[in-house]
Amino acid sequence: KAYCESYNTIISPMIHIPDSFAGKIYLDVKMDYIDSDPDSDGSLDDYFVVDIIDSTADTTIQIMYNYYRPGIIDETWRTFDDAALFGTMTNSIRNFAGHDIRVMILSRGDGLPDTTQHLYIDNVVLLGRYALLHDVSPVFVASGPLNAGEMGRFTVKIANLGMNMESMLQVNGTISFPDGTDSAVTFWPRPTILGGEENTVFVNRNNLMAGDYTVRAWTSLATDLNIANDTIEADFTVLDLGTRELGWDDGINDVATDPVSGTTIYGFLGASLDAGDYIGNRFSTGSDLSDIELTEIKFFTNYNGPADILVLDDNMGIPNGGAILFEDTYTIVSDSIDGSWVTIDLSASPVDIPDTVFFAFVGTSVDSQMPVVGIDVTSPLERWGFVIIAGDTMFLREDAGAPYNSIDLMVRTVITGTHGIGGDDNKLPREVSLKENYPNPFNPATSIEFDLPGDAKVELVVYNLLGEKVTTLVDNDLAGGTHRVIWGGRDDNGRELPSGVYLYKLTAGDKNITKRMILLK
Repeated sequence: KAYCESYNTIISPMIHIPDSFAGKIYLDVKMDYIDSDPDSDGSLDDYFVVDIIDSTADTTIQIMYNYYRPGIIDETWRTFDDAALFGTMTNSIRNFAGHDIRVMILSRGDGLPDTTQHLYIDNVVLLGRYALLHDVSPVFVASGPLNAGEMGRFTVKIANLGMNMESMLQVNGTISFPDGTDSAVTFWPRPTILGGEENTVFVNRNNLMAGDYTVRAWTSLATDLNIANDTIEADFTVLDLGTRELGWDDGINDVATDPVSGTTIYGFLGASLDAGDYIGNRFSTGSDLSDIELTEIKFFTNYNGPADILVLDDNMGIPNGGAILFEDTYTIVSDSIDGSWVTIDLSASPVDIPDTVFFAFVGTSVDSQMPVVGIDVTSPLERWGFVIIAGDTMFLREDAGAPYNSIDLMVRTVITGTHGIGGDDNKLPREVSLKENYPNPFNPATSIEFDLPGDAKVELVVYNLLGEKVTTLVDNDLAGGTHRVIWGGRDDNGRELPSGVYLYKLTAGDKNITKRMILLK
């Protein structure tokens, strides 16, 4: 430890870094230098740094620099690594492969002498891994909500298990459909991944049919030294037209960072909330279901303990919310390390949903026992996002600052209802119609609905103003009724399209209808 008005330096013994080693420096820190600029000259006076003395290259490189900040470095012991403390550095020790190094920690206190104020550093560890130079692997496959007649996204997490950075990785695959057919797919984008890091790729499929799917994905890296882990597959089920899963996430737990303030949320949101607070999503049931009941609430968490589940009607009563439709307490059991989906099964006593919009929340009645919820920042659908109730006030995501306003919560609901394509002819539309997309203008996704008075061969295609086809959203035989497709502003290859006016054309039998929509970024 070092106290204010002092300089202290600690230097480690010599450490040899092997060629095939990648890692970081971790350390526990707490500090009660409560005033980092005691002379008020606008310059930082009290801080600490961590340097790497590279004896092989005869250089000294700073990898950490920090100072007292409440909630970040303060009187509470916290564990940090060099990436968290110094910009976007990752696997920093990899930069010294094959070199002999020493770690130097320097504390500078230049305020008024005060032996009660100290910097404490403990458990300094150089931690990493040995690995092949080139080894990439798909490690996880997930999906967003999958519903018949809508767009579905399948996402694959790719891990670079090797030492070297791999650029422009190509991931290919197949999707096996419920009717027994297979389709070759290319996942996008083509990421560059540092050694020891992960990234995600995805593929969209429009107008899904109900039933079971198998998604296979494999990496294509010519220099890969371990081909045994290059392929992965997973099974998914698309719900039928009378059941719908609602949610905004793509199934992958993410990290959200504000590049301006540096505020980072590592995977889960809600830990700072107190008793009586709730966190959740606002959901839209769609216009093609009636007699709607809520049968499941799902959320991704690593929390274990009691949780309050709350469902509210939406009477546009912001900030106080609508009427309580359901409220109860459950014991949550999840994977406390990596997190897992937890399902609240309401099917024995479904909750009636009287409106097309409702809220589902997870909360707590006990301080320090708030169930955290997974976050997603790469969903193709950026709509209403999360909602927090603090006391009697409801806060929407769009009212929050960065990085919160870029987050979608991993909270989903499953609803059932009567779909408009049943045997009762009175429920079928009277004519073919194509509705205005909503929202319009949109970014990044919009919903397109169309009506069919009976069974028909249907195409729904998006064109640019030059008349060039951008993507085919529907090309299938559909039953009569109301259908909805979500378009995420991408072409058939998954590439993001620029802002502009686009045409969407519905062809059903001998009827053709074309309308305009605006993608605005």
